[in-house]
Amino acid sequence: MISLEKGQRPPYVPRVGDLVTDTRLGREGRAMGNEGPYWQLRPLTGGREWEADPKHLRPLLGKQRKPLPPPDVPPCPAAMDPAGAGTTTSSSRSEGDAVHTDVDPADPPKLRRECLVLIRDGHGAVLMVKPKHTGGWHLPGGHAHEGEPSTAAAVRGLKEQTGITRQLSDVLLVDDVPAADEPRSAAGISLVFDGGTLTGNTAVQLPARARDALRGVRWVMAHEVERYTFPPLSRRILTALSCADHGMHVPAYAQGRPAPA
Repeated sequence: MISLEKGQRPPYVPRVGDLVTDTRLGREGRAMGNEGPYWQLRPLTGGREWEADPKHLRPLLGKQRKPLPPPDVPPCPAAMDPAGAGTTTSSSRSEGDAVHTDVDPADPPKLRRECLVLIRDGHGAVLMVKPKHTGGWHLPGGHAHEGEPSTAAAVRGLKEQTGITRQLSDVLLVDDVPAADEPRSAAGISLVFDGGTLTGNTAVQLPARARDALRGVRWVMAHEVERYTFPPLSRRILTALSCADHGMHVPAYAQGRPAPA
């Protein structure tokens, strides 16, 4: 227990999602989590994340745990080119496709979609599963099959691994995942859907059909996430938690309409 002199303030202890100032560097950022004694900070104005000793961190008063401001949106081409305003052109491309001449729409790169679900209990713990074929614990979910909507893949994976059925419509985080050689995997994206909060009446157990692939299922508190999994998944989970806390999410759409679940 820390003893304080009269009039001395207790040391500031950041929480995930707090907006802070690094007094040593004079930088402002969002606390994303800590690995050991140091905190990972994300700058508020873009750029690389950095690590800081908590003794140099101070809260940004009046800004605590508020969403980041929306990014500046550049004007659309029609607004910059009055001659093209209000005009449309015919195209052989399917509706909704943008014109990117460096990618052949008839033969695009293959994209792997990992569709995960963030579910919490009434105490803020995160529901996680332990695969047999990889180290660490993971968020429940699965990879989308060919032609399967991302929402449907997340709903399917969640039910197969935990027996829980949820309607999913909002995405908390989209993570760009590069290709890897060891283990070999194609480039793709990882989407984390908001599964909301589970009530105390909902049972969570490992379905019999999932026992060939999973070792178990458990609740993990936010401050314990880094003990049960590894970067970049731990950072992905902590960031998704921060987004959920601040109401930062986007609707999942397919071809301009709400994606089917």
